[in-house]
Formats: sequence, structure tokens, C-alpha cells
Amino acid sequence: MPVRILVVEDDALVAASLVNRFETEGYNVDSVGSLSSAKARLAAPPRVDLLALDLILPDGNGIELFDFLAELKTTVPVVVISAIHSDEVRLRAFDAGAEDYVVKPYSLREVAARVHNILKTSRGHLPG
Repeated sequence: MPVRILVVEDDALVAASLVNRFETEGYNVDSVGSLSSAKARLAAPPRVDLLALDLILPDGNGIELFDFLAELKTTVPVVVISAIHSDEVRLRAFDAGAEDYVVKPYSLREVAARVHNILKTSRGHLPG
């Protein structure tokens, strides 16, 4: 079964670049631009194998999704992709359960490599 990534990013250009890169890597990708849309998508099939999450969303803080995932009793690796450089915020994300934290601006190739390694080591998933 193909690996599915959910991109949660309110900037349409950033979201499109991530979606394009992940699809190039062979992943199935969905994209939403708000916290409420992310919650709705995560609660419905098909299952998401990895979450690429911005923290600054129009209707809340992306950190809230970690509690929502716990409510769903599901574990999904999360890569936070954020413009926030603060050590405090990064540590909060890791404490909440983030697998990785990438600061904008970033290399799309590097993000794809990080995602690949997280999926390979934590889930045994590879594209296709």
C-alpha cells in the first residue's frame, strides 16, 4: 500500500512545493491549509503515514494536532516545518512528539530525505 503524507500548511505556494516534491519521491500526498481541515482529514480514511506540519495556522497552533492524534489513539510520525526559530518552540514540538523539526527556509531535497529516513526507520515504509 502506498505511503500517504498529509501536508498541513496555510501558504499555498509552500504547500504546493512540498506536495510536488513528495509526489516526485513516489508518495501519495494530501494537503490542507488549516488546523480544522487537518483534524477532519486525520479522522477519516485513508490512513496518513506521515504528517508534515506547519505550526502557524489560521485557526490555531499546529501543536494542537499532537493532542488530537492522541485522542484518535493513533501514532503518526510528524515532521514540523516552521518559520519559528525559537529553541523553546522546537523543544515544545519535540516534547509533544515531533520526529523532526525543519526551519524555513529549507532545502526540499533535505526535507524529502528526512521524511524518507523517518518512514524507513519508524515504519519500514518506502514509496510505492
